[in-house]
Amino acid sequence: MNRIESIKLRNILKSRDADESVRFAELLDVSEFKYDKIIETLHEIIFKNHRYDLLIRFAKNVKNANINQIQQEIMDHGDSEFIYKFALRIPDANIELLQSLILKSSYPEFIYQFAMNIHGANMELMQNALVNVCEELTLYNFACIVPGADIELLQSAIIKSGSLNFIYKFALNVNGADKELLSSAICNSDGSHHIYLFARNVTGVDISKLESAIIRTNNAENIYNFALHVYGANIELLQSAIIKSCSEQFIYKFALNISTSNKKLLGSAICASNRAKYIYEFAHNVKGADIEELSIAVCNTSNLNHMLNFSNIAGIDVDLFQKAICSTGSARHILSFAREVFGADIDYLSAEIVKTCDAEHIYNFAWYIPGANIKLLGDAILEIMDACFIYK
Repeated sequence: MNRIESIKLRNILKSRDADESVRFAELLDVSEFKYDKIIETLHEIIFKNHRYDLLIRFAKNVKNANINQIQQEIMDHGDSEFIYKFALRIPDANIELLQSLILKSSYPEFIYQFAMNIHGANMELMQNALVNVCEELTLYNFACIVPGADIELLQSAIIKSGSLNFIYKFALNVNGADKELLSSAICNSDGSHHIYLFARNVTGVDISKLESAIIRTNNAENIYNFALHVYGANIELLQSAIIKSCSEQFIYKFALNISTSNKKLLGSAICASNRAKYIYEFAHNVKGADIEELSIAVCNTSNLNHMLNFSNIAGIDVDLFQKAICSTGSARHILSFAREVFGADIDYLSAEIVKTCDAEHIYNFAWYIPGANIKLLGDAILEIMDACFIYK
């Protein structure tokens, strides 16, 4: 050992630095005088610093390291991560002994990693330990990856866990899974999203059973998704369910996107909601919608903006809408109707806007609307005696 190395060793012995200790030991020549004693001392420094990661590195890289002692120190510490890493990295590790500690741990991640990566691990014991811990991801991964895994045992544990996501994934991806049993577990839940996914993506299952289950949840979005995406779905049955849900959004989407749906029936449900927005969108976008029924419904909402929007839909009864607009007494909307709606009765609207006594909109009606009754509107301005608009 040269002078520089001697000084470095003295500094390490003084500072008790674990990182420097392992680096020095890795570089030390085995022929060095008192090599074993130096290695033993450096080992002790690392151990007393509780640096178990460095102990594993020491065991792997330092010649003549006391493997059995380091293994015992790792085991006494009891951390599953370091037990697993020791077994993974040290060729002379006692796999059976380390495995016994991993099996007693409550960390499914390291039980699984031990089973996957450690040559000589007992798969049956590992599998049973995972079932006892019952962590869904590791159970699922074990079933997917390990040849000869007990699928029935792992499947029972997955069902017992109640995780709908992994029940679904197990049925979808695990060879030998009992799809009917897993389907029943999904159907007995209130998880509409996973019921829908199961029906859409898992082959060879009873669609009618899943359909009944999703209807029972009364979740409009996933009832709609089921009807839209699941091959063999009973559209009539799901349509009744979507109407029962009273969700205007998905009643509308059902009619818009499902070609075999009953537009008349769904339109009536939208009308019953009294939601002007969806009544208008239904009439505007759904081919085959009953415009007459929807016209009456939107007028009954007294929502002036949507009534005005509706007025531009082809085939409407203009007279119905202009009377409904005028009945609200809104001069602004009467003016808008006259300006925007083809076929509006300008004489009728002139007379109705006068009744509002709104000088500004009466004036604008006279100014902007071709064919407006100027005398009638002018007389109204004079009667109101609004100097601003008389001057204009």
